[in-house]
Order: sequence, then C-alpha cells, then structure tokens
Amino acid sequence: MIDKFEFLGRTLPRLAWASICVLACLLCASPASAADEAPAAAANSTSAAPTPGWTLRLPKDEAVSYRGLARFDNAGGPGAQILYPAPGIAGLLVAIATHGAIVDAQKRAEKDRIQAAADSVLTPYRAVLDTYTHRDLMRMGLQKAGGAGEGRLVEFAAPRTEERMVESVPVFFMTADAKALILDAAVVVYSPGGAQAPVYQNVIRVISEPQDSRDMAEFWNARQGEQLREKSALLFARALEIVFKELQPAPAGEAAVHKTVRYMEGGTERMERGQVLGEQCDRVLIKNLRGWLMSVPARPGKTTDAATASCSTVAGGTQVPR
Repeated sequence: MIDKFEFLGRTLPRLAWASICVLACLLCASPASAADEAPAAAANSTSAAPTPGWTLRLPKDEAVSYRGLARFDNAGGPGAQILYPAPGIAGLLVAIATHGAIVDAQKRAEKDRIQAAADSVLTPYRAVLDTYTHRDLMRMGLQKAGGAGEGRLVEFAAPRTEERMVESVPVFFMTADAKALILDAAVVVYSPGGAQAPVYQNVIRVISEPQDSRDMAEFWNARQGEQLREKSALLFARALEIVFKELQPAPAGEAAVHKTVRYMEGGTERMERGQVLGEQCDRVLIKNLRGWLMSVPARPGKTTDAATASCSTVAGGTQVPR
C-alpha cells in the first residue's frame, strides 16, 4: 500500500499557488456547532435518478471563494487553476503542505501578480460575493439537485451518522470576459456508519454556458446579484448530481473512447482530451486524463439532436432535462 505522499507524487499535477491559498483557508479552520437541515427538491434538476438520504457537510468558512480565472503559461505553472483529489479532506491538507514546500518563491510571486490581475474581473461584484455564504450556496444547490436525492445540510462539526456523508470544498472562477463561471469542487463521499476511508473522491469541474450580454456587470448584478447566486448554485447542483451518478453501478457496455473535446469557456474555445461519458442539454460530460470529471458547454452546433431534444428551457435561459 502506498502512503499519502507517494500517492500525491504519482497523481497530482502542479497547482497554482493562488488556489492553494484559497483551499488552505477553506479547509484549515476549526469546527462549528448545531445542525441545519435543508431538504432537496427537484427544481432545475439535471437528472432524476432516485438516491437514498444523505448529508452535506458545510465548510467552516462562511464566505464562498471566488477568483478570476488566471492562466499561468508564462509563470512556470499549469495553464489555469486546477484542483486535485487526495485521500479525504485531510489528505487535501497534506497535498497543500507538500506542494507549498516545493514551489519556488520567485515563481510564486509571479503567479500572485497574475492572479491579482485576474481577480480584477470580480471588482464590480464584490458587494454580492462578499456576503454570499456556503450555507446559502449549498441550500440553493440542494434545492436544484433533484438527481442527487434528498440531501440535508449539516454543520462542519456534525458527526457521521447512518446516512452517507458528502464533504465538498467549492471554489468558483470567473472568466476574463466575465461571460462564464467555473466551479472546481473537491468532493469526498463517506459511506454510512462513520467509516474513516472515503468510498469516493474526485474533482468535479462545471463550466457555465456563456452569457451573451453587452454589459456583463449589469447582467450579473441585476436584482442584487441574483444571477450570480443562482448560476453558482446551479453549477454546484450539477456537481452533486454528477457525483451521485458516479456512485451508481455502471451499466454494461463498451468503454468510452478517448477523444479531444472542444468546448466553450466563456467566449473562448478550449480543448480537453478525455472520455466522453455523456451529452445532454447542450453539455458534454468528460472524464479527462487525470480522472477528473468535467461538465462543459458544447460548441454551438456540436450537440447531437438527441441530446438537444431531451431538454426544455426554464427562466433565465437555463436548459434542463424534460
């Protein structure tokens, strides 16, 4: 059996220092108290498979983390912020400490400069984002995640029970053109009964559909930032539904082949190599070469007729399964 550090050394790519700081702040705080419940409904669901009752543990930090999407191609790092799986939430802390010890100070300073410039895209929305809490985000996400079953929100200090428990650290990024939000969520799932080892762990990336507005600041800030909060919660709901679909027994069939998928990241076309696991509602679900799951918006005109026909449109232009 390999130890945590060998596991990390084999599987973890280089991580942008700015994202390390965000995750460290989110994960290193002490527990809170008292339980708070929020039943999940089927509104804006992206699937409808039944799932047994489960709990979603709140992160300790109240404020949701938002950053500008920076690209570090010229700073000795990966092309954009990325998260990665590790052995449980505690393992993420080990990964952060390990990576922090090997990051060169000069490169770190350059990445900090690039990240600070990228964060400027969020300046018009700080009044909304600074008051948006994990409690608000996760409550709304549970209401939208009909395909994840009946989940309830519990405090960070809540003990494990006879229900399955999910822990997640969501981090959001806004593209430089402000046309899309990106969720990177480290997710760990524990089986009922208080088992210490997780039964599932991965990173889920969900990219919103590009928004088409002449004034993106006006779009996101309308009605006290309703669009920002709603879109963030929908991305988190999609991440939860992806996880619970992964936990279901895989149907028999041929393995998905690897291919290069082109998709939209705001107004920019990107590429990702991986397995296409499904297409629905103008979206593509990919398992990339790192094993992470990515739900991305397809390029216009590239979605199959069957995938588009399975969708309907709700308020705000969001497409969901019929």
